[in-house]
Amino acid sequence: MQVGNVTTPFGRRPMTLALVKRQFTTAEIKSGKTADKWKVFRDASQARALLGIQDRGLAVLDALLTLVLQACPEIMMYRPGGAVSSWRDLMAAAVVVRSMLGVGPSAYQDACEVMGPENAAATIACILERAGHINSAGGYLRDLTAKAPQGEFSLGPMLMALMRANGGSGRLAS
Repeated sequence: MQVGNVTTPFGRRPMTLALVKRQFTTAEIKSGKTADKWKVFRDASQARALLGIQDRGLAVLDALLTLVLQACPEIMMYRPGGAVSSWRDLMAAAVVVRSMLGVGPSAYQDACEVMGPENAAATIACILERAGHINSAGGYLRDLTAKAPQGEFSLGPMLMALMRANGGSGRLAS
């Protein structure tokens, strides 16, 4: 194995030929091609022992769940015991909240298909937080779903705005 030092944004680092080859392969991917990060996360979680992935490697995506729950603590009331400890719990709570907010099944299904089920559930949690300021939760979700493929909607800014509105209180009760 040949190794050389290269300068990266993080300083000089050793780089193997395999890493250089991977970079060239990545550069050949056509623009517009996407991957569903949550499907990758679920698959990696299920196969972590086989792939040799440590828990630490999956912690970043789990940290996003914590951020969603800090920004949107109201969603936790819709799970038995008020505990949302996984993305699956959040998605189950979102289904309950969806019907409570008057969001039709087809609007939620479309959001799940376009954004992915985890992002759709987090979006429902955000809508719940601001329900008093939204006239039509179903219409709002449909609008966000239509904007998502063009990159006009991203969950991150919505979560950050809720964190600021909540005073960054981190009212997480888990």
